[in-house]
Amino acid sequence: IRREGWPKDRPDYLYFRLYKENCDTGEAVSSIARCVGRSVKQFTFAGTKDKRAATVQQICAHRLPADQLRRTVLHRLWDKRLRICALEYRKDRLRLGQLR
Repeated sequence: IRREGWPKDRPDYLYFRLYKENCDTGEAVSSIARCVGRSVKQFTFAGTKDKRAATVQQICAHRLPADQLRRTVLHRLWDKRLRICALEYRKDRLRLGQLR
C-alpha cells in the first residue's frame, strides 16, 4: 500500500482551537496524539493553561489532515473533556509564547 503524499498546495500546519475542562494542556495534547496515531512532538501550543479550569487554547499540528482530526472525536479513546473547533491550515508553525 502506497501512502499519498501531502498536497503541494496545502499549508503544512493545521491549527485548531482546543476547549478543555479539568486537564492540563500536555495531557490533552497527548490524548489527541494517541487517538490520531501521531507523536506528541508533531503538536505545538503557545503555553499551558490551568488544569482546574475550562480553557480554550490554540493548538498546531504538523501535516495532520483536518478530516482525520474531525473523525478522531469519534474514537473510543477520545477524552470527553476535550472539544475541538475552528480548524484551518497555515504555512507557519505556532511558536511558544505566540498569541493572536
